[in-house]
Amino acid sequence: MHRVADGEIAEALVWHLWQHHLPEQRPLKLTDGRQLWVHCTGDFNEDSGPDYKNACLAFGPGKKVIGDVEIHVRSQDWLRHGHEQNSRYNRVALHVVMWHEDGDSPVLKQNGQYLPTLVLSD
Repeated sequence: MHRVADGEIAEALVWHLWQHHLPEQRPLKLTDGRQLWVHCTGDFNEDSGPDYKNACLAFGPGKKVIGDVEIHVRSQDWLRHGHEQNSRYNRVALHVVMWHEDGDSPVLKQNGQYLPTLVLSD
């Protein structure tokens, strides 16, 4: 079996997986242990800012929420790209990554709010 190094994966592949290959009608597990239901992946944003706008999501047994989705190859890319300092990312409701590094700190937005993370490789 050929193992692909994360450096060989483009963020566009993670966008594709998010938009076209999520299990339907089945909850996904977030890094904080809660369940996530994706009712709508949102609209791809071809401009700067979050990758998807107006996704419809439900966290745990909670109500549906509408928010943006930011996608990265690795969970630490949120910090590497400086999103924690940019108020344009305060509407992001979900951080989607291919890989989550062990020991990563929780993701926080510029306004100090916690941002849940979904790891697609799981």
